[in-house]
Amino acid sequence: MPGTTVMRVDLVAVRAGFSSGHYQTRNVLFLDPAEKNGRWLLPDSRHELTETVQLHKKPDDQEPGRPLATCSLVKQADAERSSTGRLLIFDPVGKRVQFVADEVNRLHVASIGPAGEVLVLYERDRKFVTAVIDPASFAVEREQAFEIPPLK
Repeated sequence: MPGTTVMRVDLVAVRAGFSSGHYQTRNVLFLDPAEKNGRWLLPDSRHELTETVQLHKKPDDQEPGRPLATCSLVKQADAERSSTGRLLIFDPVGKRVQFVADEVNRLHVASIGPAGEVLVLYERDRKFVTAVIDPASFAVEREQAFEIPPLK
């Protein structure tokens, strides 16, 4: 991970298709030179990180600097596309992993707000939900659900 001595390796499963293969990230392995063993993000490989957004301290600082956190939607592997999963946020070296929400259909946006807070927009139960997350503790400070009006 940029700005750290920790290396991050994705465990992927390859799914063959008609025209090309499809990769599923099943887990993430963190290799820290200060530790003798690697550390997995998830306890098993029966899940898939379907959507992932890496957050940087400044919105325009997407390449060099150290990332602040990563948000990932984790679903059961080989589940239907319409299935739900758990939304997680974790630090760049994978030591702090925090649960954000359950029964999430889709992670739409994750960004850093004007005061440095983490802002997340996700979909659950046919509603859009915004979450404000403290960047130091990864605790969800507030959530707000928005009804999705039907189109005419």
